[in-house]
Amino acid sequence: SYRNYCKSCNRPLPQCLCEHLPEDKIGLETKVLVLQHPVEFRRKTISTVPLLKLVLDQCHVLVGRSFDVELETIINQACNEGR
Repeated sequence: SYRNYCKSCNRPLPQCLCEHLPEDKIGLETKVLVLQHPVEFRRKTISTVPLLKLVLDQCHVLVGRSFDVELETIINQACNEGR
């Protein structure tokens, strides 16, 4: 049984949320960083993280179990930019 998915929100068509999302992304003065566990990442049709990327202008997602080096680099960069 093949399921049809929405091309925008990647959810099954009966669960499509596009009509409830803003037309334009929400602009923020700060960047949003989401640390996502790989198990949630694999559950794309029920994960809410992809919706954040559809709604927020400055949203960056890192998927993994440990973010030591990469997270430190991102935090240092944000501090240097004054955010």
